[in-house]
Amino acid sequence: MRHIRFLLITATVGVLLGSCQPKNEADTDLIPVKTNEGGWIFIDSEGEVVIKPVQQIYEASFFYEGRSRVEVADETSQTLSRPLAFINKKGEFINGKKYKYATIFNDGIAWVVEENGFPTAITPTGETLFALKACERVGIFSEGLAPVCFMEDGIRVWGYVDNKGKTAIHPAFVDCSGFSGGLTPAVKDEAVGWGYINPKGEFVIQPQFSGANCFDDNGLAVVGIGDRDQKYGLIDRKGKYVVSPQYDQIKPDGDTYIVKSSGVYGWIDRKGKIIINPQFKDTFYFRKANVTGVSIDDKKWGIIDREGKYVLNPQYDAIGSFIGDIAPFVMSGKVGFIDREGKIVINPQYTDVPSDYMGTVKTYMLNDDRLFVSTDYFDVEAVTTNLLKNSDSGSFRGISGNTTFGQIKESYGDLSYFSSSSRKSSETVDLSNGVSIAQIIFEFPEELSKSSYNYYDNIYETEENTAARVSCVKYRLELDYKAVNKPTNIMQGIADAIVKKYGSDSAIDLANSESTIHTSSMEFNIRKYGSAIWIEVTFK
Repeated sequence: MRHIRFLLITATVGVLLGSCQPKNEADTDLIPVKTNEGGWIFIDSEGEVVIKPVQQIYEASFFYEGRSRVEVADETSQTLSRPLAFINKKGEFINGKKYKYATIFNDGIAWVVEENGFPTAITPTGETLFALKACERVGIFSEGLAPVCFMEDGIRVWGYVDNKGKTAIHPAFVDCSGFSGGLTPAVKDEAVGWGYINPKGEFVIQPQFSGANCFDDNGLAVVGIGDRDQKYGLIDRKGKYVVSPQYDQIKPDGDTYIVKSSGVYGWIDRKGKIIINPQFKDTFYFRKANVTGVSIDDKKWGIIDREGKYVLNPQYDAIGSFIGDIAPFVMSGKVGFIDREGKIVINPQYTDVPSDYMGTVKTYMLNDDRLFVSTDYFDVEAVTTNLLKNSDSGSFRGISGNTTFGQIKESYGDLSYFSSSSRKSSETVDLSNGVSIAQIIFEFPEELSKSSYNYYDNIYETEENTAARVSCVKYRLELDYKAVNKPTNIMQGIADAIVKKYGSDSAIDLANSESTIHTSSMEFNIRKYGSAIWIEVTFK
């Protein structure tokens, strides 16, 4: 019950894309639940099954703009065991495609990323609008703009594109969020702090905050000041404080705000007046309902009204927010649903509900993959092209079976000692796309040096065997954050490039993260070891 366990996660308030929720609320007439059989179905508020997809679903979201993002099985993919897809309210898949990453729909657009693909904007019918090949990360659209991240000189910078894929605000920010009411929090210099920009990218509320959230429907935004001991307050659209920074946490909750003080939660109104004194260890949101689930001890949950009075005394393992007239509750590890008076309307029988249903104020889904995606594109060809530089039919990277120790020393400079018959070079060689040669080990069939004692001069003398010919070279490839999740793709690309370059009848099989390729003059062994890839070239 992954989402139910979110109740136990304490998180820090801050601001990134995940803190500004989509403006379009979920369609709540259909509720996704996980059954004992392990698949997900959609029920109505009376527990009747409305959608039971033909294909088994491992995860499902609420419907946003008529589409639910679902996690499905895929036996055809070697790397995506549970890709993402979209279904409509009939349970039909919208375009037959499966994605590695996907957001929910907002402003009529969702971002999707196919395996080894770029962030691509699609319509609710699954039609492609445009793709952003150069970007690293994108967030959902809001008010016609989407935050996008690019790498410039090794530094991540954020800007915005419009719904045509055109640059609306040039990338210039360390971080930013989604627009709400024509403004969005953004930061150019973390030492200066967060401010708010307009759709032209101009600061209309100057940078000054250590944390900042989007403006809500009340025209207010949560901001923080301080570093280690952050305090939060509320500002209006002119940047003036409506509630001075004094709380450990503030979360918008419809017309009111949940506040945290001295480790417990309560509610204030939009002017800062306390409505319900802080007293609860954890709570869900009222949203549009007049009741919500609370816990006073982090163990048992009950239901309170907007005056803080118990409608149902604490007795269940969890009680979520009310959407419509019902809320999920947990009893003995099973999920059921209760009404606003605490009466059971659907008996506990399900094993999970979506994370967007069971998120408490202590659950801060900073990396909520419903709201943004990262690129999965990896240019293996660029890596292999750089790897095979100075290679010909009888050599690899300028080294062949006829290359001597003396020639290697001349090319690579001083080599550090590895063994009596091998030496290593630790000079880093960038192969692009986060892959680099971090170490090279040269091995020889004979010892490379011989020491003797000079009795005449009373010293030891060492004579190097510079004529020794290399028999094997080992390359250790290091993978940074861009490449660390792509070892199979990289190894496959290297194997394919070697076969294309040298020709081979060897069958490429990376099932055990290792492959051996025989050519007329060399034998290549490619294997994964820890987080690195080793290429061993043995000369015949």
